[in-house]
Amino acid sequence: RWGYSRKIVELYEPLRGKIQDAGLAARSIASLGAAYFRLGETHLAIECCKEVVKLAAEAGDKDYQSLALSRLGITYRSIGRIDEALETFEQALEVARAVNS
Repeated sequence: RWGYSRKIVELYEPLRGKIQDAGLAARSIASLGAAYFRLGETHLAIECCKEVVKLAAEAGDKDYQSLALSRLGITYRSIGRIDEALETFEQALEVARAVNS
């Protein structure tokens, strides 16, 4: 399991910033962030989540933006940053509601 996460980092990190399509870049960086999270590199996972939120917004993909915000909230919660987690979950909910209205 950990070996796969390290392999994902090795494969995806060099692609970061090189994928022109915002939607595809968001998905690539989301995979990278998930790998960092599994490796316990939460500061890097947070950085990736924030980048994914921005890219998903640029791509107009509110569903993925909401998902990325949720993952960011989970990461904050995992390291005890409860206030930031709650704020981020509220943002995710707001974006999700906008999709369904």
